Amino acid sequence: REITSRFPAFRFRHVDVFNKHYNPEGEVPPAQWKFPYLDSEFDFVYLISVFTHMLPDAVRNYIHEIGRVLKPGAKSFISFFLLNDISRQLIAEGKSTFPLNHDCGDYSVLDPKFPETGVGLSESFVRRCYEESGLNISAIHYGSWCGRNNASFFQDVLVSTRK
Repeated sequence: REITSRFPAFRFRHVDVFNKHYNPEGEVPPAQWKFPYLDSEFDFVYLISVFTHMLPDAVRNYIHEIGRVLKPGAKSFISFFLLNDISRQLIAEGKSTFPLNHDCGDYSVLDPKFPETGVGLSESFVRRCYEESGLNISAIHYGSWCGRNNASFFQDVLVSTRK
């Protein structure tokens, strides 16, 4: 109400998506939710601190949906906790602000009882999802969350363009 009344180009939609930590009463499984928008409808998609609270099947679905709703040549700006050799080493050395110590294969979590509290995804998994969804990664800005120095962001940020 507050934002849209002042900036009508911004519209918000509430969707009751399940998340064991943040919305345990949610009725919509995130791995099955389809965005209620037409193909190639958007010029830009921006997600911050969303995929850091979602499991791989849900992330794969959302990335596919982002690829579907973006116009050709349109961009996305999305944050993650990316797991690669460097971030895993920094976590093992105890330097991470988010010690994603519970390894589940393509992802790691803070708390196995409530995995969506904090989720790191393997960078190779994320790259595959982007490729499968017709998104070209144009830049990766690695964040400081895992203990990296001189990072521009806290979370890792991927900038992509739809093919």
